[in-house]
Amino acid sequence: MKLEIEMFDGNVDFRIWRRKIKGMLASQKLLRVLEDPISWPEGTTKDQKEEMLESAIGIMLFHLSDSIIRMLSSSKSLEQNLDEFLRMNIELANSGEGEALSDENQTIIILNSLPESFKEVKSAIKYGCTSITLEEVISALKSKDLEFK
Repeated sequence: MKLEIEMFDGNVDFRIWRRKIKGMLASQKLLRVLEDPISWPEGTTKDQKEEMLESAIGIMLFHLSDSIIRMLSSSKSLEQNLDEFLRMNIELANSGEGEALSDENQTIIILNSLPESFKEVKSAIKYGCTSITLEEVISALKSKDLEFK
């Protein structure tokens, strides 16, 4: 069965698009990754969890237009980009069904959106920690940004 979902570009109804994405994730047994990442089936390894999360995020990213994905614009400061990202997440939470991204998902999206100049920080955060909060990631990025300046 082939599922086709239109690209979200800001012009389509977000609530309907989100339901379609949830349906696609559910059909691939990935919806739990975003809705209840704590209750994994017994025996699920850390690598399997990461792979499932990456797959779920990949599906969502493939259904977003380039203008929506481009959250960390090189023409804006890190601070401006982070503020815009956090504002978008608040808007998502207030869009009707209160579905903000979890801290973990926000962290993954931010890390994957970083420019090449943050490669070292990204690797240190991604591979040097077993768990990290969104606040810790933002703090580390701001520290690195100050080094660049």
